[in-house]
Amino acid sequence: MLPVRFLLILSILAVFSPWDAQIGVAAPSSSEGLGKISFPNSCAPPAQPGLLKGIAQLHSFQYAAAESAFAEASQADPKCAMAYWGFAMSSYRPLWDGADEKALNKGRHFLAKIQKDWPISKREREYIDAIAVIFNDNRRLGDDRIVAYSRAMADIAKHYPDDGEAQAFYALSLLALPSRADDTKI
Repeated sequence: MLPVRFLLILSILAVFSPWDAQIGVAAPSSSEGLGKISFPNSCAPPAQPGLLKGIAQLHSFQYAAAESAFAEASQADPKCAMAYWGFAMSSYRPLWDGADEKALNKGRHFLAKIQKDWPISKREREYIDAIAVIFNDNRRLGDDRIVAYSRAMADIAKHYPDDGEAQAFYALSLLALPSRADDTKI
């Protein structure tokens, strides 16, 4: 039932609008032909170009390039939690190979670098906790992790309906769901 998923994804993406930042960068950033990214975050201003470029590259499935961009962000601001979130996101390739044991270890390594005393918003914590479902939940099997991650992204998309990035990451999570007879009950 992949066509139904694509229609759902297109519907979600068609209705979202850029989100004005409450913290961090206020204006959307354009990244080398990859589109405009608006992703409020608590990273220092010098980390913003690398972080936003990395997110744009995630949307274009350019995982190695995204990882390089997140490295730029983490070098500019070693306490940029969202750069480490981005590293973990670069390790999870939902439409291709998902997360094998090597990718799981890599993602866990990056998430472990995020310290509890770093300044992050509630929204950032939700993004980090969502991807942690993929990497840190050893109780669930692969398909169960993917479903749990999609549910976490659904919650973020609901909490922040004007956050276009949340809508896009949620849409991608729907595409990665294991095949089911009824795709309407996530």
